[in-house]
Amino acid sequence: VTQVAWAKSRRSLMVSARQVVVLLLHLLVVSCTQVELLHLTDLHWDWDYQVGGHTWELCRYGSTGDAKVYGNVDCASPFRLLKDTFTAMKQQNDPKYIMWMGDTMRWGQDPFAGHDSVTSHIQNITIELLETFPDAVVIPQLGNHDVVPAHQMGVGPGYWLYDEVWPIWQQWLPASAEETFKKGGYYTMNLVFADGTSLLVVAANSVLWYETNESHMFADDPADQFAWLNGVLSSARAAGQKAIFLAHVPPGVQIHSKYVTLFQQVLQNYADVIISGFYGHNHEDSFIMVYDNETDTKPVGVGFASPSILPSVRPHNPAYRIFNVDTASMTLTDFVTYFAELDQANAQGALVYNIEYTGTSDFGLKDASPASMHDLYQRLCTNETLFRQVRNQFFPGGSLASRARLMTEPVLLLLRH
Repeated sequence: VTQVAWAKSRRSLMVSARQVVVLLLHLLVVSCTQVELLHLTDLHWDWDYQVGGHTWELCRYGSTGDAKVYGNVDCASPFRLLKDTFTAMKQQNDPKYIMWMGDTMRWGQDPFAGHDSVTSHIQNITIELLETFPDAVVIPQLGNHDVVPAHQMGVGPGYWLYDEVWPIWQQWLPASAEETFKKGGYYTMNLVFADGTSLLVVAANSVLWYETNESHMFADDPADQFAWLNGVLSSARAAGQKAIFLAHVPPGVQIHSKYVTLFQQVLQNYADVIISGFYGHNHEDSFIMVYDNETDTKPVGVGFASPSILPSVRPHNPAYRIFNVDTASMTLTDFVTYFAELDQANAQGALVYNIEYTGTSDFGLKDASPASMHDLYQRLCTNETLFRQVRNQFFPGGSLASRARLMTEPVLLLLRH
């Protein structure tokens, strides 16, 4: 009896051991197919910021009080805020892929700033990113404040901004990107992952379509960007390749009426290629739904506008976001928003980023696909408690004393006909 029991026990242990091995192999495969993309946007560095100075002199809104170590809700970002944010990202996330969405220059730009001011801002932040994340793939973009005069971004070849920024960023970008970058500030690059899969990055320059950009207001297709987008996305479809779509200004937000439909059509027509869009500019935490051309009811695409590092404009805490991509299925599986409590950081002299929320666990999402985000939208329409929860995270959380918690702005945009 003892021998039989021992034999059964041994078989049970062997089965358990095999199950453990299978589980470990499964976890290894899963971990190998999970990639994190860090979404960093709207730094708005003020290099004239002086700690202890009067905010009515330093800051756009002419507020009262002293300029604090990590910034004020009425001011552009001090360098300490940016540098310590990068350090926190390195320690907490150590990202291998960073989407840097532009607007490096101070918000409320000095109207007398010159070209050298723009390139110096971009170069200095580039150096900081290189020193903090030497092994990361950085995907940089230009914002509507990264040009003088602000918003007036022109077309090349021979345009000063693209020509001066390309040597700064060419260490991150493929040589094949130079021609289109110097033509219109847009490009593609491939992200090749450890499992051998790849994801196409389509980095558009939506500042060319910005509603107050008057530098080429009569052009049907500034820098031939729409023609280029249709070409690269059509080629990706033919090759069976998936893509992520990056642009500083989101669709439906301050896009000139002449270009808004064309922008929308790109996202609709190539929804089978684009797994997600990533945007900046808004400074707030929001998402954009894209619906089909035929019925206007089927969710075919989604985009995310992450909150900014800049704490001002519409006062909120500095924040950034991590997106998870499953490279086996090429789907967006989750997203996590991190924020730093600005009042606390200024009081303690240390900047600490904590998780504000995770998409799947806090909002009950299956993943971050268009279908799941549409489901969240539907629930927001009927569940007031959930709506208030999401609305209160429209500006990153915490107990920032200087801001109102209740917002009236929508947390999402719906792109339909």
